[in-house]
Amino acid sequence: MSDLQKVTFDPETISILKRFDQINHSIVIPPGDTLWTIDDTKMILARVKMPQTFPCQLVIYELQRLFAALDQFERPVLIFGKRRVMITDEKAKPGDLILYYPIYTPDLVRHATLENEQKADVLFKDIEPAIILPWAVLERITSVGHAMTFSDLLMIGDGRDVTLQIGHRNQKDGPAAQFTLGETSTKWKLGFPLGRIAHLQPASYTIRISPAETVKFESDQAVYWITAAVETGIGGPVESARGDKL
Repeated sequence: MSDLQKVTFDPETISILKRFDQINHSIVIPPGDTLWTIDDTKMILARVKMPQTFPCQLVIYELQRLFAALDQFERPVLIFGKRRVMITDEKAKPGDLILYYPIYTPDLVRHATLENEQKADVLFKDIEPAIILPWAVLERITSVGHAMTFSDLLMIGDGRDVTLQIGHRNQKDGPAAQFTLGETSTKWKLGFPLGRIAHLQPASYTIRISPAETVKFESDQAVYWITAAVETGIGGPVESARGDKL
């Protein structure tokens, strides 16, 4: 086998894939260093730049099974054949473990491509940033939300301040938490099920809001296009914005 037919996973790539697994359990890794995913409801589209370049396409039907396979080796390496991928240790000796993974075709799994990104990004032509969301705040929101079993996030720009509220669906007077981010001269109000932002790659994000109520979270390494909700769920039900999908 030539070197171009062998792949080792950078630990950061595994970390990226584990977060993407929370959006979609399947993925198509194309040749190159850019990776896309989309959830089954088409409410979340994501693109990330990986720390490594893949020489060939890899279709993963179950990410959890791939993770389990890689965990069996100290230095796992994937060697591509015509019909299957061999997974073994980089310094394997005769008699050592070898695992085999089928080579699937992309049509077998729901996946995203550059075409999905281009379609989603049309909504954000000439849209100026609304806020900057630091990773420390985002991490705190998801941590508090998980600990308190909050279901929803409400983002509010009232023409003066930007506030983020998290709370329970259909519990207007129930427990809630609030973060103040900074100042704004614009007015807007958008909600999300908290789970839609719970698995963003670690980074600070510039946030843009489209008239179609889709929100773009953009960092140096990753971009997410997430459909907002008509109502936050904090005091009202969460509904998909106009039924729009990415």
